[in-house]
Amino acid sequence: MKKKIILLAFLANSCFLFGCTFSAKKVITPAEPPSASPTTSPKSESESEVPLPTGEDIVRTFFELINEKRIPEVVAMLSSTAAPDESTKQTWGVNFNTLETISIKTIEEWQKSAWTENQITYKVVVVAKLKPNPQFYAWDNGENTKWINLVKENRLWKISAIASGP
Repeated sequence: MKKKIILLAFLANSCFLFGCTFSAKKVITPAEPPSASPTTSPKSESESEVPLPTGEDIVRTFFELINEKRIPEVVAMLSSTAAPDESTKQTWGVNFNTLETISIKTIEEWQKSAWTENQITYKVVVVAKLKPNPQFYAWDNGENTKWINLVKENRLWKISAIASGP
């Protein structure tokens, strides 16, 4: 009996710490295995996987992180071709730090017929406000139209280019 109380207290604390809730009418002990319900079938491996972010999710997150001044995380979203070494990563970081604020006005798939399984492009209109006296002039105050190229690296979308034209 004491073991059951300790087990229940442990489960309740675990659920509290991890934010989960449960409602159980019956406690199942190791001596009493749960029975499979005839109306449920086990999920296949593909059904239980969490979907990966889409390319559009990546672009939106990228600009949100810039706006939140989380520059190391922004730079980590760049592909190995866009940021191959520490010097290039630092240059990108300085570039993104020239922005006071930035927000997406529109985002659209660009030339979807040319997309491949590992490379896609979005045309993004952002509204930017620059800090005074920026070191880089890759952005204008007001609306900026950028073409954001993404490539897959290790099954994840990474930003490979930010261009002012297609």
